Amino acid sequence: MDYLEGVPLTRACAQMERRGLSADFPQAKLFGRRLLLALTETFGRSILETGFFHVDPHPGNIMVLKDGSIGLIDFGQHKQISQKHL
Repeated sequence: MDYLEGVPLTRACAQMERRGLSADFPQAKLFGRRLLLALTETFGRSILETGFFHVDPHPGNIMVLKDGSIGLIDFGQHKQISQKHL
């Protein structure tokens, strides 16, 4: 198990506001686009390449790390698609 230094997605907006970034700022919109791309890539690769996926991906289980990458926590609920279905 690894420690992920970051902030849960549930607190990402508040963290940005503390840094003086409003949701209307171009930087915030860029962050949102990058976040969506990272989540799409993370879940897409997880499901399509490994067949293993997190079945409880609520915002509290998604961490935004310091470098802007995404970390997933709490794999207490997960599923695996059999190789014949991939």
